[in-house]
Amino acid sequence: LGTGSTIVVVTTEPRPDPAGRIHTFCHAAPQRWYQLGATLSAGLSLRWLRDRLRLTSSNPYAAMGTSAAKVAPGSDGLVFIPYLVGERSPIMEPEATGAFVGLKYSHRRAHLTRAVMEGVACSLRATRDAVVAAGGDCERWLAVGNGLSSPIWRSIVADVYDEPLHFVAAPERTAVGAALIGGIAAGTYGDYEEVAQVARPPLHTTEPDPERVRIYEDVYGRYSRLSKVLLEEGQEEVREGEVIWAVREEMAVTVEDVLSRRTRVLLLDARAAVEAAPRVAQLMAGERGHDEAWQREQVETFQTLAAGYLP
Repeated sequence: LGTGSTIVVVTTEPRPDPAGRIHTFCHAAPQRWYQLGATLSAGLSLRWLRDRLRLTSSNPYAAMGTSAAKVAPGSDGLVFIPYLVGERSPIMEPEATGAFVGLKYSHRRAHLTRAVMEGVACSLRATRDAVVAAGGDCERWLAVGNGLSSPIWRSIVADVYDEPLHFVAAPERTAVGAALIGGIAAGTYGDYEEVAQVARPPLHTTEPDPERVRIYEDVYGRYSRLSKVLLEEGQEEVREGEVIWAVREEMAVTVEDVLSRRTRVLLLDARAAVEAAPRVAQLMAGERGHDEAWQREQVETFQTLAAGYLP
């Protein structure tokens, strides 16, 4: 858990997710693949809160963690949705937006901090569940990154997961892993088995607490409902007539580029997008000085690609 956060599960065969909630990549190791889900605003959410609260102590994150630990699980009903820069897993929605929901006069900075930590943990659980649903098998969860060096945040994630977290108490594990793989290529290590023996960092295990797990089941249920409502509300804002102006705001070079970056518009109303294509191309041509032949080419491309979303 760093600025963003990823969940990675190594597999012995490619296991793509038919629902498109996570990614599947080739591993550097032979005959290995991995499934990856990502939360974009993990540590970024806490940094955002730190900056908005103007916390300037020598170690603001430690102070935030200390204060959050004094707040009861559930943050007195405050829920944070961490879609500050859109979101990847499991919703794959670049236009998603975040929110604090349930804010009350009695809430203090510590409540906001704990709610952020809990919201990120809930986002990670949604991703974890998507990875498992797509066939990702995991015997134990290794936790790395500066975010999970925080005892309170690590405890919250373990409780939301209802799984032990085995924290790797060594810095920069991603860079170390890349260096070890490079060591195989350079001949320093013979193979991945040898590297596995070298790369045995110390582990600190954080166990879930049964009582907090029960509380967080309710918190996660509320988080899931609220994030779905927030996402649907954002999608409702896109209307037939807005597709043209959405294109103009994107300032894309071609209509195909618009399609790749604003697929949500087409998914909501592909037929309206097809009908709007001539006007879209005309607007774009006017802004860039293209001729009618260019417009016709873009309209054909747009309509061909969009037709794939029509029943």
